[in-house]
Amino acid sequence: MAEPSDLSSGWMTHEVLQRDDQGKHTIAPFSDALAASGSLPTKAITKMRMVQDLGWPAAKRVLTDDHGHPLIVKKDEVVWLLKCKPSCWRLYFYVWKNGKDKRIIYLHAVCKKKDAEDPYDAAEARKIHDGIRPGGSAITLFDFPAG
Repeated sequence: MAEPSDLSSGWMTHEVLQRDDQGKHTIAPFSDALAASGSLPTKAITKMRMVQDLGWPAAKRVLTDDHGHPLIVKKDEVVWLLKCKPSCWRLYFYVWKNGKDKRIIYLHAVCKKKDAEDPYDAAEARKIHDGIRPGGSAITLFDFPAG
């Protein structure tokens, strides 16, 4: 019997792990932000699963709000933003592909307090991205909650 993941797009969801004071990769800025907000990230997790299942660039084309506006927008030459309307979540990620290895890598999550986007958030996502390198931050599979 085939596993349900066999039906997926082949894209996998990852996040960044940063080094702690001892040099171990234990800090997950994306997951930590989701957990610390005080707002359940249910809608964000659902949108992340949709992006993974649709794959890239299909998710960019398909995901729109009730007015037909895209939920995925480009922030710079690397970073993309996934808006999780109508919830507060804004998820910053980048896309990486090497042959059959296809990754959507989440960098930064923000539970917005107002409608206007804070340019600091995209800059922070880019800073996290730029820290990924040998001797710097690492990438790990995102642990989707059960349910």
